[in-house]
Amino acid sequence: MEPLPAAQTPEYEARRFTEFLHARFTDVTPRGVVMGKIPRKKLIESFGVRVPATYEVFEDPDSIDFPQLPSRFALKPTDLWSSHGVYLLERQGDRFHEMIRQKSFTGGEIIDDLKLVFAKLGKTPGPLLAEELVAGENGQDQIPFDYKFWMFGETTGLILQHNRNTNPFQLSCFGSGFLPLPEGAFTIGGSRAQGTPVIPANADAMIETAKNISVRLDTPFCGIDLYTSGKEVFFGELSPTPGPAYYGRMLRFSPEFDHQLGDYWRQGCLTRGQPIPKISSPPPVIIAEQLEKSPV
Repeated sequence: MEPLPAAQTPEYEARRFTEFLHARFTDVTPRGVVMGKIPRKKLIESFGVRVPATYEVFEDPDSIDFPQLPSRFALKPTDLWSSHGVYLLERQGDRFHEMIRQKSFTGGEIIDDLKLVFAKLGKTPGPLLAEELVAGENGQDQIPFDYKFWMFGETTGLILQHNRNTNPFQLSCFGSGFLPLPEGAFTIGGSRAQGTPVIPANADAMIETAKNISVRLDTPFCGIDLYTSGKEVFFGELSPTPGPAYYGRMLRFSPEFDHQLGDYWRQGCLTRGQPIPKISSPPPVIIAEQLEKSPV
């Protein structure tokens, strides 16, 4: 194992991908994509990329007008992260079937549940976006696979396939071009299980869409979430600071692959004339590696 810089040492340049992420997580004035969900949708749509239709933006949970919404829609807080407060809903009489939780809710129960989510995260209840629920290649009765492209300019470093139709959720990893990654490049654990990789019918279109977005964003790294019906590609979200590999609880890279992705990020900084980010301590996953390999 390479020697790890001690926490008390002066700042040092990031080398591994997770170290670059650490610099972005801890930067009070981060360089990269920082806008909210609604401005991001408008920006990506201006790139000529298909985005789910917006039905309504509600000021807070209490203002949600369920009767005006279609029979099938997604409900998302605009200022939360990951899947916190996300509901994929299908109307069933006077109730709604929620596809992630596999539970039935009334409108009032959804509002109460959302308030609880905001409270647990220490956030004031804020705006919510009601938008088109895309039917994926796996069928309308399933949650569409979420393909997360980790883009370094035109270079695809990693593609993650999230399948949220199983318990636990399943995760699969691809390299550039939906090709297999080298043996041992990653491990999956925690609250995720190894999934079955599914290459979309329009994989080439997805790759080109991710490149188109990444090049226009002009940042050394950004995660770009896409969905597909098998024919059309839809934008999902931007993830400038993806957490799974950073914390190492659901996904962990080998040091070699972590370095490879870090090299892509470093080259992106140099190409843009940007300084290499510096950090003064390792990210959580490297600290965990160090503790696991320390003598008991």
